[in-house]
Amino acid sequence: MERLKRLLALDSISLKHVNARPLQIFAAITFLASALAAQTANDAWKDCQEAKDEQAIQTCTEVIESGKENGARLAAAFVSRGIAYQLKDACSRTIQDYNEAIRLEPGDAVAFYDRGVAKLCLAGHDHAKRSLNQSVQLKSDEDAVSEHGIAYNAKGAAAPAIREAGVDTAWDLKSEAQASPSADADPSSSELQSAIQDFDEAIRLNPGFASALNNRGFTFAASGDYDRAIKDFEEAIRLAPKSELPLINRGRAYQSKNQYDLAIQDYSNALELQPDSQLAHFDRGIAYELKNENELAAQDYEDAVKIDPTYENALVNLGNTYSDSGAYDRAIQKFDLAIRIKPDDPFALYDRGNAYREKRQYDLAIQDYDQAIQLRPEYEPAFNNRGLAYDRKHKFDLAIQDFDEAIRLKEENTCSLNNRGITYTHQEQYHRAVQDFDEAIKLRPNHELAYNNRGMAYVLQKQYQSAAPDFDRALALRPDKIAPRISRCALRVVLGDLEGALEDCNLALQMQKNNPLALDDRGTVYLKMNKIDAAIADYNAALAINPRIESSLYGRGLAEFKNGDQGASQRDIAAAKAIDPDVANEFAELGLPAPSF
Repeated sequence: MERLKRLLALDSISLKHVNARPLQIFAAITFLASALAAQTANDAWKDCQEAKDEQAIQTCTEVIESGKENGARLAAAFVSRGIAYQLKDACSRTIQDYNEAIRLEPGDAVAFYDRGVAKLCLAGHDHAKRSLNQSVQLKSDEDAVSEHGIAYNAKGAAAPAIREAGVDTAWDLKSEAQASPSADADPSSSELQSAIQDFDEAIRLNPGFASALNNRGFTFAASGDYDRAIKDFEEAIRLAPKSELPLINRGRAYQSKNQYDLAIQDYSNALELQPDSQLAHFDRGIAYELKNENELAAQDYEDAVKIDPTYENALVNLGNTYSDSGAYDRAIQKFDLAIRIKPDDPFALYDRGNAYREKRQYDLAIQDYDQAIQLRPEYEPAFNNRGLAYDRKHKFDLAIQDFDEAIRLKEENTCSLNNRGITYTHQEQYHRAVQDFDEAIKLRPNHELAYNNRGMAYVLQKQYQSAAPDFDRALALRPDKIAPRISRCALRVVLGDLEGALEDCNLALQMQKNNPLALDDRGTVYLKMNKIDAAIADYNAALAINPRIESSLYGRGLAEFKNGDQGASQRDIAAAKAIDPDVANEFAELGLPAPSF
């Protein structure tokens, strides 16, 4: 029974949180050029123009309320105070001051530009963070499918990202990334449209205004209109050929369209202009990772961290590239550094939890998932992956609670349905397991893992004829997947189709030379064929990888008995029974009865 349960294919949401940042605003704050020309040496006026933060607000308020200024000079005072408010993230108050500046100087392109920037501040870039999200599914191993979410967000301000490793997936942001949301869908979208109107006016008044073109492109991208964004960035690049920022922005727009080579070219060109741009290194790293070129991605993340050792998002992404390559200790070191910089980052905690889980350090993984959930109570992937850790610890009730919550948080959550079905299988609640696999397949008809797992649930209930079509379907969907290949090999042994079983096991071992489950099953095929030496060789190879495979111990014991080595046979059979007391009955059902010593 335990041998068969190992063939279940888990879905974990090792949502790899690949952090990213929003498109850069080309010129963050720009003073009204016409107003600056009118500056005088007046002390209050000078303080208003040169002071910062609260002092600027106080002195500019004095100038505005003095009644001594008008026209361009008064407009400049409103702009200076607006800038001070914007630095305090008082976006609404900023816009009020820019409104007054525009009322006083309606022909000044920079005033419209600055108000557009302020409206982006008011929108909070929340929409940009969401609409620039991307995801890509990366396979980590046969037991784990990882979905890596790329969240474009400001440094230190992570938007939701994803990863999954184990069964299927937790989030899929692709549809959200490619949609152009309406104003009804998101309150910030109205601010984005209003910002576009201001940039339109700034460009109408000054067609060569590169900053306005860049920022309008940013706003189009935040609204999901990447083609129009790219056109604006192209014009900004033409007008400002020595600036790396519109190149980076166009690269991100290409990246959002899955045109990774074009994105990488833009980031590379940006680095030629500004070799120490940690942002360009960071974004190029993401593009490489989306292309599965993890070594190049890691190098860019390393370069970004060398430029800025406190770059938390780059450290998280670097950790994830190491996790992808199986270098979990190095990954954890990077996550540790990131968490030291930003202890309240749920994504870094989640990613470190995934690395600990891959190392089978389940208690440490659960601690990290706990903290991530505490910081982000509706963090569905963390519930899913904590459920996987509980399942591995045989805390099945806690695992089911977490999968229940993940399913509640995300509609049509095929990943957690599949995982919950596996946990029900571990509890031998096969009827409920099949129900979950049925639902996962209904929602996702090409879900090969759910077919494999439902087939195994049927096998464990000895409903072999029901199991066979599920394994066939899983392999038809993904002939390159090893789990259903091994599952069908095991089933064919049970059904007595030894040639078919041998073919499946051989194909599985071509995919993964030292897979212990495939070696174990092929050993049993050879044992049934009375090819004793070949059986012992496969059992030896399986046990060299995992000395506690009870079926390999027992099968080797049977083969040793047939070879006349009763002492070795007794030792192996006793060791197998100590692991699984029911192992002799399982072999007897295969037509391999226990020897009589």
